[in-house]
Amino acid sequence: LMLAEAENMNAGFTKLHDAFANRIARGSKFLQMTLTLLLGLSVLIFGTIAVSIIYSVTHYFNHTIEEIKDVATKVGQGDFSQRIQVRSKDGLGQMADRLNHMISDMQIGIQKREQAESANQVKSLFLANMSHEVRTPLGVILGLIEFLKEPELAHPKRQKYIEVIEKTGHN
Repeated sequence: LMLAEAENMNAGFTKLHDAFANRIARGSKFLQMTLTLLLGLSVLIFGTIAVSIIYSVTHYFNHTIEEIKDVATKVGQGDFSQRIQVRSKDGLGQMADRLNHMISDMQIGIQKREQAESANQVKSLFLANMSHEVRTPLGVILGLIEFLKEPELAHPKRQKYIEVIEKTGHN
């Protein structure tokens, strides 16, 4: 009797054990599927974030380089009013800032050169006018001196030439 009862109990425990093992197996499969799904979602989310960051950084670099290229082209064509917008303090931002300073220095240098050329033109005009203004009376004076060298020149004419020479010299 006790053996039969022990076998009954053993069969009951075996059924309980099998039911428990099935539940554990199903729970393990559910947990495995849940973890796989979470891992897949995590990879998808972090991959999307990484791609977004890479796109943003690439777009920033391309946009900044394109802007630097456009400003450099315009400055090369003589438009020194162009400046590059400095958006950051990274390498590209520092390069943009230095290029802006270089453009300002070039603009100042060109303005100084233009002022010097303008002053040189004014000086040349002044010297040309002064040369003309000095040569004309000098030509009169030298011409009258040639007349004064004539030995048969009458005294009143000689006196008149001397007065013209004096007046021309003062003028």
